[in-house]
Amino acid sequence: MTPSRQESPHALVNAMTAVFEHRKQAFEDDLNFLVDVKSEKVEATTIDPEDELRNLKERFEFWRKDFRTRLRDTKGTLRRLRTTDTHRMKMTLGWWGKKA
Repeated sequence: MTPSRQESPHALVNAMTAVFEHRKQAFEDDLNFLVDVKSEKVEATTIDPEDELRNLKERFEFWRKDFRTRLRDTKGTLRRLRTTDTHRMKMTLGWWGKKA
């Protein structure tokens, strides 16, 4: 994400929160389905729960690493936005803190 005038810190954080909540719900749903298959509450003859659990763990690890990278990028973007705002404020105020 590159900073632009339309992006606000709240919008960036809200977007990351939405992504996190969506993926969290997807992983929980997949895990609950595997638990139901394993406990034979749901009949799925073509699914091997152990293989599916292994695949789910791999997907989760990949997602976790990707999300960590995206969080780091978002944090950098927020830092750049804050620096830009601080610089803009210093340009409108003189060194004495009054409007120039």
